[in-house]
Amino acid sequence: MRIRKILVVDDQVSICSYLERKLESLGYEVVVAYDGIEALEVAFRESPDALILDVSLPGLNGNEVCRRLKGDARMCDHPVIMLTALATPADRRQALEAGANAYITKPTDFANILQQLKSFENI
Repeated sequence: MRIRKILVVDDQVSICSYLERKLESLGYEVVVAYDGIEALEVAFRESPDALILDVSLPGLNGNEVCRRLKGDARMCDHPVIMLTALATPADRRQALEAGANAYITKPTDFANILQQLKSFENI
């Protein structure tokens, strides 16, 4: 799978801007959403190849967004990276049970996110 378009979802504008800038500098197309409801709308409209999704979001939390995306035939195969400050084993388990393909805790180095994206391209 070749990842070209990525949906970044976080309610912190600074995180979205940072990831957008870094990913675009590497040639990815980036679309952004700031809450769970907007994330679903953008995902179904833009059909990104992968998502970077925070768990703590207004509207719908990231786990519910992931669950809904993974339950839809149009998005079920698209990798989801949860990028969150929630770091307990229970938090990780809930995200993986919702369908997340990876779980990265903040703060993290951009290289960790990029490495995870690249790993999906080798599947």
